[in-house]
Amino acid sequence: MDLHLHALDAADLLRVAGILYAPDYVINAGGAIAINFLELNGRSQADVDAALAKIGDTLTEIYARADTEGISTAAAADALAASRLRQP
Repeated sequence: MDLHLHALDAADLLRVAGILYAPDYVINAGGAIAINFLELNGRSQADVDAALAKIGDTLTEIYARADTEGISTAAAADALAASRLRQP
C-alpha cells in the first residue's frame, strides 16, 4: 500500500486503521511560535512557554472534532485552522 500523508485519503486510511495522526503543522508549531515570539516580537520565554502549552489543547480540540464529525485528524486540523484564520 502506498501511503503519502500529504494526501487527505491517507489521513482517512490512518483513521480507519485506528492510527492517531497528529498533523505535522500542529505538532511543529513550537518552532514558529519561538521564532515569532522571541526573535521577531521580543517577547519573554514565559510567553513562549504559555503558547507552547496550548499546542496540546489544540490537538485535543482536533481529536475531539475528528471523532465528533467522523473525519480524519488532518481534515479536522484544516477546518480548525481555517476557522481561526477567519477570526478577527
